Amino acid sequence: MNRSMFRLSMFLTAIFVACGPADVVTVQLDKYAEARKNQLAGFASPYKEGSRLDALYPDVQGVPADWRQTTIYFEEDFPQLLYQGFCAGRVDEKLCMRYFDAWGRDTASCSARPIRVLKTLVTGLTPDGRYAYLFDTDGDDDVSDEKVHYFEADSTVTAATAVRTDYYVDGTILHDSTYLRPRCKSYGMLLYCDDVSRGRMKVGGTTYDVTVYPDSGYDHCDTSIVFENRDTTIECHLKEYVQLDNEYYLIDSLRRDGRELTLVRDPEALNRPSLQMGFRPYPFEAQTLDGRTVRFPDDYKGHYVLLDFWALGCGPCIHEIRTTYRSLYEPYHAAGFELLAVAADSAEDLNAYLPELQITWPVIADRPDNRLVDLYRIDYFPTLFLLDPEGRIIARGGELRGESLAKMLRTLYPDVPVPETAAVTED
Repeated sequence: MNRSMFRLSMFLTAIFVACGPADVVTVQLDKYAEARKNQLAGFASPYKEGSRLDALYPDVQGVPADWRQTTIYFEEDFPQLLYQGFCAGRVDEKLCMRYFDAWGRDTASCSARPIRVLKTLVTGLTPDGRYAYLFDTDGDDDVSDEKVHYFEADSTVTAATAVRTDYYVDGTILHDSTYLRPRCKSYGMLLYCDDVSRGRMKVGGTTYDVTVYPDSGYDHCDTSIVFENRDTTIECHLKEYVQLDNEYYLIDSLRRDGRELTLVRDPEALNRPSLQMGFRPYPFEAQTLDGRTVRFPDDYKGHYVLLDFWALGCGPCIHEIRTTYRSLYEPYHAAGFELLAVAADSAEDLNAYLPELQITWPVIADRPDNRLVDLYRIDYFPTLFLLDPEGRIIARGGELRGESLAKMLRTLYPDVPVPETAAVTED
């Protein structure tokens, strides 16, 4: 063994010894259909001829000849569809790579072997005037053997249809199906997912029922995962920690078909950053508009601190600033309360508006790079976190707005006399 290989071997051994063996729990799940509200899975566009990408889409057979106003809709994994078209010689390399270069994506993430990445839907008016649809459930581009379903009066559907779909994951092709309900809109067809995956796992001496509710797909961080037994119900999300039988486990991964969940035991979980209650948030260093460098959360140890992600274009955010924060910040700040605002705006825009908003607490401009918004996976404003003096999250979300925040601060600082003008109302 040469010196470089020896050093690499020692390095890997050191990592293994430092981390220790990890207990991995794999849960096998079965998929069911369960109607849920607003679980959007995708958008199917009406097919129109004349595009330079026409060759990517199949000629759908079996459309009923007696239907009127027929429309064919496709919902696809477009990068995979494009790469398959290139591999089959239907589009040239220059066109294919123009897209992949723009996405900053490697073609290695796609399968060169054909997989089913299209969800095909045909709609039309039957001879008796009913608005009907056909899903290509088996993925053979022929709907002559498919069951006719009907839209309701409001263009919705209550029953889901199992539609074939394939996934390419780490070099492996997974063949599966997903339960879909269409809803007609003037601009296309919304596809709602009724998938629910269920299984059972045993940790230590305790058995848990596991239910997975996907959100926009099983690999999305907002997918909800529920662990339940006679005594408790715990709801978490991917990449969060869950305490089962007095041990902490990281919900590490969920296979894209929703049929396999992996958890990894982590004795050091409470010392790792997470956006969950009871955990310390992701640390960061940034500069406020007044030029001060803030190291969060270390600079706020010993204080309660509210971390507020907001934006100038967010009406509820501006309402909170003008009512709740403006009323409560000064009296509670004098007692040690801190507020740190991260705005999804540029420093130039913020400096123009801050005097009007009368903001006296520190503000970080997160544009143009959106570094902190991405770090905290912020997808709506305002998003709020309250940390205790130990730097752990003790509250988050809606319970930190309006009168709810006022009540919490009165509990945390019972000796602070709050002026009557500081009374706030819920948004």
